[in-house]
Amino acid sequence: MTDARFESGAPAYAAYLQTVEGRLRLDIAWENFLSAIDEASAAQSTFSKPETNAGASERARTEVAGRDNARDARHDGAPDAIRAKGGARDVKHDGVRDVKRALDLGGGTGALALRFAALGWHSSIVDPSASMLALAADAARAETFAARVTFHRSAAETAHQLFAPRTFDAATCHNVLEYVSDPRACVRSLAALLKPGAVVSLVARNRAGEAMRAALKSHDLDEAEHALTAGHVNESLYGGPARLYDAGTLQELATDAGLHVLAARGVRVVADYLPASLSDTADAYARLLSFERTLGARPEFAAVARYTQIIARKEQVAATA
Repeated sequence: MTDARFESGAPAYAAYLQTVEGRLRLDIAWENFLSAIDEASAAQSTFSKPETNAGASERARTEVAGRDNARDARHDGAPDAIRAKGGARDVKHDGVRDVKRALDLGGGTGALALRFAALGWHSSIVDPSASMLALAADAARAETFAARVTFHRSAAETAHQLFAPRTFDAATCHNVLEYVSDPRACVRSLAALLKPGAVVSLVARNRAGEAMRAALKSHDLDEAEHALTAGHVNESLYGGPARLYDAGTLQELATDAGLHVLAARGVRVVADYLPASLSDTADAYARLLSFERTLGARPEFAAVARYTQIIARKEQVAATA
């Protein structure tokens, strides 16, 4: 049902998410996504606007910036702020609570799903690896979020068979498309599960970033040249092939699935090439995180980032006469 490398590699992946590189990959993409959700809320009233919405995510962003490295060496590096019990994004319509639902497709050890749960959402993790899901369940129990998180073992391409159509208000699919057998089917499966107006985040390994890292970090020009044209590269954490993307390719996958692209961002533009001293304290990490988000929002820098992020919205259903 799943690639064996993701069963045996689950502990290594959890450990990676506690490194500076892993934390930045999570935090940059997460904050970009929160910003998009807040903007969609303000523009479309898809989400509630008071403290239950924008205030919660802004508080999460502020507290993330002030955290200490040692304190978040637990639970996949999830920031303390988004482990807080407040900030639920629930709203009430005619006295009935409307709980927002998030899908973490290929969610692995549950880092993103737990962040949604900490904001009061109900989260569903879909992943083909039993080992990954076991770690996610342990983390949910440790944070007392178990009641807000459900776990589903399935390939990403067939996730649409697990839920009713138009179930979720938001979704993430981070660093999954590199490994699935059919990326187009994966994104279409995800899109089918989104409510109209829902916001989705796709993150995948960037071709240009792969070439840059091979040249600047590994000093391997052969590998750098290979990355310029190769469909896949060898992945160092799990071993085996990982597919390469660029912003245009990801955008095509999104639009083909009926998603309207809102933004393209770069994730980890310069961090991989900097000394540890620039991220070894809470203030240093916060400054690097802020700088990375600034760079990643500029197309000329995003083009060479380690990862590409596409944020899109499920198209609204056209009204019939």
